[in-house]
Amino acid sequence: MYDQPIYWLKELRADANDFVGKKCANLGEMTHLGIPVPEGFALSVRAYEYYIEGSGAQNKIAQSIMPVLEDVAPELSMIEKVSKEIGKAFTVESIPSNLRDGIKTFYEILCDTCKQKDVPVAVRSSGAVSMPGQMETDLNIRGADNVINSVVRVWASSFTPRAIHFRAIRRLKRDDMNPSDGRIGVAILRMVMSRSSGVGFTVNPMTGDRTKVMVEGNWGIGESIVQGIVVPDVFYINKENLALDSMSIGEKLKYYELVESGTELRDVPEEKRALPCISEQEAIELGRLALKLEEHFKGPQDFEWAIDRDTQKLYMVQVRPAKHIPEEKKSTDIILDMLSQRFK
Repeated sequence: MYDQPIYWLKELRADANDFVGKKCANLGEMTHLGIPVPEGFALSVRAYEYYIEGSGAQNKIAQSIMPVLEDVAPELSMIEKVSKEIGKAFTVESIPSNLRDGIKTFYEILCDTCKQKDVPVAVRSSGAVSMPGQMETDLNIRGADNVINSVVRVWASSFTPRAIHFRAIRRLKRDDMNPSDGRIGVAILRMVMSRSSGVGFTVNPMTGDRTKVMVEGNWGIGESIVQGIVVPDVFYINKENLALDSMSIGEKLKYYELVESGTELRDVPEEKRALPCISEQEAIELGRLALKLEEHFKGPQDFEWAIDRDTQKLYMVQVRPAKHIPEEKKSTDIILDMLSQRFK
């Protein structure tokens, strides 16, 4: 069904997971649910296959990866060497002309749709199997040539030492994940010029409480939270009546700002550090959208969100099943856990 190299997000549904990766498939599904998602398009695994076959990278990958395939427990130094060798095979110059033209055409249409020349985009990896933090993301990329450079960089990141090691470990656990299989999709989304952004969970990831949506946020774009460099604001929204149960204001000392090219880590102005990065109404709207996603995908979800600094519009930029959720604890057990940690 999905056999083309490039798709608009609105053409995709959840069943496209194996063809464009989980991130792109879920973004497409959200557009059909009426969830606000930034405009964009997706490169399928077919585009990746065209690239490595046409560039000759396929042979280089197969040859370089052999030591990892043959070693039961490959050492990190071996994996780093293999990663470096494979990385040399990924060059912008070797991308097939028809694929290059296709990416340019879609990007130019996106610019027209957004009524902006060289619209800034996020170029993000989208694996069929979730590998959080293993591959690259390029933010605030402008111009067709720079977008193509970022696409090749994201494809190459499928063979970073972390990504190869992840697949090698999964293979040892008999999960049928081949370290040489780097096929991934790529999401190219209009960059939300974020006033505030962050992450959220439809279940408390620390206590297992399923009665509230938990939202974490900071000023600027969400990398400061993903990287764990700030203590974020935290909001708890009651699922039953969609009311804000409680919130805590974090020590928001740093934030990432979008600049002319890329991002820059800056100090949060003192007058904004003690202010909540979103309003009560915005927190409740996030809770409403999160509940809609949980009901549709039939299980606890974690998600990423952003609010545009100019339009104040809220967007969901990623959703995926929440993992490693503990069994829900009673309040007395939580207090006892806190006391035991305190007096260790």
